[in-house]
Amino acid sequence: MDIRLKERLRHPAARVTLIAVGLLAFVLAIWQLPWWLDGDHLAAATPGSAAVVTGMRTALVAVGAGIIASLGLYYTDRNLKHSREVLEHSQKSATEQAELTRASLTVTKQTAQKQADLSAEQQVNDRYVKAIELLSSTSPTSRLGGLYALERIMRDSSKDHDTVVQVLAAFVRQFAVRPEDPTGVALGRRGGIATEIQAAMTILGHRPQRQEKFEVDLRNSYLRGCELRNCNFANADLSGATLTDSTLTNVDFRDATCSDTDFSDSIWSNVKMTSTYLSRAKLRDISIYTEVDFSFAHASYTDWTESRFHEGAIFKQAYLREANLSNCEGLSPSMVLEAETLAGVELPDEISSDPRVQPRVAATD
Repeated sequence: MDIRLKERLRHPAARVTLIAVGLLAFVLAIWQLPWWLDGDHLAAATPGSAAVVTGMRTALVAVGAGIIASLGLYYTDRNLKHSREVLEHSQKSATEQAELTRASLTVTKQTAQKQADLSAEQQVNDRYVKAIELLSSTSPTSRLGGLYALERIMRDSSKDHDTVVQVLAAFVRQFAVRPEDPTGVALGRRGGIATEIQAAMTILGHRPQRQEKFEVDLRNSYLRGCELRNCNFANADLSGATLTDSTLTNVDFRDATCSDTDFSDSIWSNVKMTSTYLSRAKLRDISIYTEVDFSFAHASYTDWTESRFHEGAIFKQAYLREANLSNCEGLSPSMVLEAETLAGVELPDEISSDPRVQPRVAATD
């Protein structure tokens, strides 16, 4: 069929005209077709001719009905296919639109999250800079504010945890110095620890439990009169530090380095000392009110003179070479016999005279 003719037939008026012509031809065929085909025999009006005309017209009506039914089926199938195509196209468009919307939302969410992260990081940086400025102030109140600001940063941002811990430890090392050192901060009442140093130690002891790739460095810090409660200083380095007259309650020093550390005249309760390095530490005249575990501690050349173990102590596999435990209260032979080494140890008379202990004390490594 010619393309122009097809385009014309698609016009509604052309279709109506074509249908009208077809109906007219069909009616004309029913009316005159018998005579067009065999007009000579049907000219005489006989019962036989009437039956032929009737049969032929009936056949034409049946053929027309079949054609109409076929056309109906054809257009129904065509409309169904068209509806299916429209539905599939709509579903495809809806799916594509949903994917575009989802992708757009994802990008928007990622962008918003990045912006929020950048904003939060900028806020942390601003707070950090402000806190450092406060730490360098000459005002004790301002320094306290800086310390608590750093504590808040440390708790809010795990990313800045290590940095804040090291800054706090550096602050303690810098200012917690002996009274005669002019670089330190003013001491507290009765020559004890300054308020800012006490606050820094408390913040360090209460820091969140996170993975740390370094030791908290508090070497040679002057912490006389320090009060530590529920603090964690496991793995910390307190070599050469001074904690005389301190009060230690529920403090964890496991695996810490406390060589040459001075704990004299301090009060202990629930202090953990497992595997602590205590070589040459001064532990004179300390009062220990609960059983303290010194298992696997390296406590050679330590001085425990006149200390009081009110609930005893555990020295399982502790290294006590040349330690001075003379005049100590609360010890028993069974406690010290758990130690790995007792060579050269000075013990109270009632313990050193025990026949089980004497050979261990006299032995040399």
